[in-house]
Amino acid sequence: GSLYYNTGRTNGYDFWESTVFALTGSMLWEFFAETFRPSFNDWVSTSVNGINFGESLYRLSGMITDNKASGSERVWREIAGAIINPVRGVNRLFTGETYKIFPNPGYGRPTEFSIALSAGLRNIWVDNSTPDSSSHDSQQQGIFSMNLNYGNEFKRLQRPRITIQSSE
Repeated sequence: GSLYYNTGRTNGYDFWESTVFALTGSMLWEFFAETFRPSFNDWVSTSVNGINFGESLYRLSGMITDNKASGSERVWREIAGAIINPVRGVNRLFTGETYKIFPNPGYGRPTEFSIALSAGLRNIWVDNSTPDSSSHDSQQQGIFSMNLNYGNEFKRLQRPRITIQSSE
């Protein structure tokens, strides 16, 4: 879904126009490329998650690539941007944007951005066993998480407008 979405996004379409690419691409895949009967849940899930993940990758790759950079810095930025968003990397290569010097778009450089990484371990008890039983069977799993905060969501908040209507 995110590849379909970024096909539209990297070719100049806005957010809402690119959602049509994700919906259509996922539907075509579901009906003509799957070996199982088409599933409405798969189509919706792939589309919605693809739009969400695709926009995140689009913005993150836009932050990494720098159209004003040159030399080895430009090469490494283009490689990193292409790894994060392969559709954008291929599109920039075909259109020649990988080596042209031109101004960066305003959306690619937010004033506020943060990344939070976390990791942990969890223990899951299986077979209805409990920690205090003599024969407990457990399974350990590693958990890794990354949280990206793009911009400041509280700056756009406004007080709700209350409209009082009188009935006379």
